[in-house]
Amino acid sequence: MVEAPFVQGPRPAIGAPQRVRNDAGLWVMRLVDIPIHDWKIFAYRAILLRVIATSGALYMPMWDWRRAPLSPSDPTPFSDGTTFSDSSLFAGVSTPGVVAATAEQMTTRFRMTPPDGALLSAGQFIGLGERGYGIFDLEEIDDSGDKMISVWPPLREALVAGDEVELYDPVIRMRVDITQARTTLGSLHLGIHGVVSLDFIEDTW
Repeated sequence: MVEAPFVQGPRPAIGAPQRVRNDAGLWVMRLVDIPIHDWKIFAYRAILLRVIATSGALYMPMWDWRRAPLSPSDPTPFSDGTTFSDSSLFAGVSTPGVVAATAEQMTTRFRMTPPDGALLSAGQFIGLGERGYGIFDLEEIDDSGDKMISVWPPLREALVAGDEVELYDPVIRMRVDITQARTTLGSLHLGIHGVVSLDFIEDTW
């Protein structure tokens, strides 16, 4: 989700309240009620406290990998041509898209050359560097195969032709939201079990 995409004024006596779009909205991810058992809550706390103490950034995937778009690349066997015992293969390398023209910072549209066989649709997430974006519109430009991509939030940084667009495994640079530390550090049940909720917020370095 994107935190605070709008700023809304007080409700007037007549009509709708004034709403101003906030282009500084940040991506927020929440993992809610995660059970941790068998004393592992202490190891979890130690790791989390180290992350908070060192202000360490984390890279969070925008897709649940089990539900991510299927890469059109061909699967790969072992070097001798054999497969795993269940006949499965290694996943092939996913080819990224390429930015086809310069785009200014804070714009919401840019031109992209997708790889052959890419299945793009509105509602899909993409990655540009360490930032994540959601596509809300796609437009065919010409017979070249290029597409005009409309995204939200606005581009955090300017793009130049040749920049890579991650289509199948986009990640966002995020930090643990320490304002939620009370629930983040986890409560103990019977001294050995814990239930935690984690909030991550996009890093604004």
